[in-house]
Amino acid sequence: MSYIVNDDFEGNAPNTSPAGWGTYVGFSSTDNPAGGASALVDTTRAHSGTKSVLFKTPGAQPTQITKALPPGLTTVYMRAWVYNTSTIGGHDINAYNHEHIFALRQSVGSEGTEFRFGQSKGTVGANIVPSDALSPNVFGGGFNAATQPTIPANVWNCIELGLLGGRPQNVVIASLNGKEVFRIDSPDDWHAATPGNFLDGYFKEVVFGFRSFTNGVNGNIWMDDIRVSTSPIGCSNTESSTSSSKSSTSSYGSSSSSFSGNSGGASSSSSSPSTSSSSSTSSASGTSLVNLLSSDGTFTGGKGLFTDHIGTIGDSISFVNGVVGVSMPVASTALWHVQLTHPVELTAGVTHSACFDAIAVADRSIRIDFDDGGPIYASLADGLLASITTTWKSYKYTFTAQTTDATARLAFNMGMLAAPVNMQLDNIGVYQGGACPASSGGSSSSAGGVSGAELITNGTFDAVMSP
Repeated sequence: MSYIVNDDFEGNAPNTSPAGWGTYVGFSSTDNPAGGASALVDTTRAHSGTKSVLFKTPGAQPTQITKALPPGLTTVYMRAWVYNTSTIGGHDINAYNHEHIFALRQSVGSEGTEFRFGQSKGTVGANIVPSDALSPNVFGGGFNAATQPTIPANVWNCIELGLLGGRPQNVVIASLNGKEVFRIDSPDDWHAATPGNFLDGYFKEVVFGFRSFTNGVNGNIWMDDIRVSTSPIGCSNTESSTSSSKSSTSSYGSSSSSFSGNSGGASSSSSSPSTSSSSSTSSASGTSLVNLLSSDGTFTGGKGLFTDHIGTIGDSISFVNGVVGVSMPVASTALWHVQLTHPVELTAGVTHSACFDAIAVADRSIRIDFDDGGPIYASLADGLLASITTTWKSYKYTFTAQTTDATARLAFNMGMLAAPVNMQLDNIGVYQGGACPASSGGSSSSAGGVSGAELITNGTFDAVMSP
């Protein structure tokens, strides 16, 4: 993944302004420190290495570092490891105004037009200026402060903010240590009337630090390992992509390919992969692997317990000729609007690997994640942003579960593209440990690749089925 910003501050001298950043400290864009406030490189604590940035904030003075964005962006993800000395959220909505730790500006160097994320009326949330609309709607009849998430104090937290513009209804998603804690995807998420395209024009500058609009709220906050990208970042993403394990003679994605049709599946003339539907197999090193899924991820026996979710009329997922076909003639507005899931049990402290093969008619990305199965569908992992290409490749996402969850789900989120791109999936599995099954060496454009001990069984989809 390429980053617009990727800074661990290790190359800076202590007690200096971080190199390559603008600052807005004590209402000054030139002085740091200023008025008792400062945003300086510090060695008191760090998430990685020995250095971070300490934001000392007396009263309502801003202490922030800023970075101008390249022109033409409509989507930005901001990620920082944050050590805050006061809990964010969980406070009396009548005693607090709002504080923010991330911001997205409409004009470089100006705080007068910002989208702000942090704490809104004592609750994890956001506001936008100049309208000063607040989210969540803490004044709504169904709001219950006791059920809202908090960002704990005196510990390093991975906080990521996704800002998705360029569509009729803009979307904001905030995650804490890989779990979603805040979202805006509807006009109902604001306390005051706010247009759906509220982020349009705001992709000029990103801001990290601390700014309070509540009397008596001071804050010392450290930030480290700051990243900014146009794709989801996560806390410790790892992507493993091997060379193509399927035949390179495929016409998939060419003008003669039938994958672009309404069925969303591969051409009926394509042969099936010669993979086993057994729930136990071996890795490339010969180690026995056990499939944790209850469906055969090669789809030779049909759909099994895989579930497809379509939130955009016109798009579809089908299970044809031993592959999963994803047809997207219509652009969707959310990642989960084109989604494939399967239940899986996760065990705390155990390393799990999700393995799969994929191909697309043009280069595109999808997000693979494990969630809690609802009703919140909170992420249980950092998630993987996988770059899918026009040749069959095998992918692996490995993570260590932090909690035991018998009702978790493996989720492939394939929506939210500016231009829809059809694709196929095959040989889906989840395994304990860091290995994937040995490749079966598939023989056609619609099959082949990884097989073996999957956490999800019956993922082969080799039977022709309707979604």
